[in-house]
Amino acid sequence: MASGDDTRVPASTTCAIVGGGPAGLVLGLLLARAGIRVTVLEKHADFLRDFRGDTVHPSTLSLLDDLGLFERFNALQQSHLTRVSVPGADGGQVVLADFGRLPLRHPYIAMVPQWDLLNLLADAAGTEPGFTLLKEHAVTRIVRDGNRVAGVDYDSPELLPDLAAGLTGLLSMDDVKHLDVRVDRLRRWYAPGVLCIGDAAHAMSPVGGVGINLAVQDAVAAARLLAQPLREGRLGRRHGTRYLARVQHRRMIPAAVLQRLQRAIHTLVIMRVLRGEVTTPPPLLGRVLERVPALTAIPAFLIGVGPRPERAPGWARRSA
Repeated sequence: MASGDDTRVPASTTCAIVGGGPAGLVLGLLLARAGIRVTVLEKHADFLRDFRGDTVHPSTLSLLDDLGLFERFNALQQSHLTRVSVPGADGGQVVLADFGRLPLRHPYIAMVPQWDLLNLLADAAGTEPGFTLLKEHAVTRIVRDGNRVAGVDYDSPELLPDLAAGLTGLLSMDDVKHLDVRVDRLRRWYAPGVLCIGDAAHAMSPVGGVGINLAVQDAVAAARLLAQPLREGRLGRRHGTRYLARVQHRRMIPAAVLQRLQRAIHTLVIMRVLRGEVTTPPPLLGRVLERVPALTAIPAFLIGVGPRPERAPGWARRSA
């Protein structure tokens, strides 16, 4: 929020961002640092959200460092994940990914409640001139969608007769714990005056916790590619969509690669584990990783950094 509880809509803005998630707040912060008037619209009154990834990967940690926010982030309560291991066939542990082998400033994954991260980004963005965050709590009633309950309707307790007594405690959809796992991607991320990034452009599986970090990198790429055209008003002119197309062109491949990886993990690992077909990694894999532990840096890089990592533009960087 720009200041206090002032949620008045500004008279005008250069860029309106719908959604105050990691991608929206990072994009808003970066564009504000580029001297662009930006308004972020967020329907929730706070950032206490359920079923959102709460892992912050090395690529995002490096971004926070570049933006001068790492010390504030590091002060939040968090735990660090330096390696991923699973039980082996011989009773020992098989290390699948070792982030400590990556030559990075922060070679680990930080696990922190996402609302802490979002509050940090919102506070940082709110100090930038030209940034406004508008939040409005919206109550959504539950309605029936075929055989699925899609909202809360206090006047229709027959929808959930066994839980009718508890319906009065549901104030909004935020109180309904539902996780819809999808892996999909828009064919086209843009239209005249509109650009989709993050979850709006590519829904990710929770596998690897890469959703936040991929969305943040979308935001960095969008800020770098669109800051100058926005300042000069070129997006509203003829052929202005070509600037938006550049963002999709740059970020489509990383999203596609990670989604293919997630689908492969779903098919070859998760579903087989759920069916009881696999209980430990293949013995050969364990022996190879034990003899050549440097190979654990490959999955660590794919998860922790990802294909085509983005760096904060020079004009957005700040010292801690």
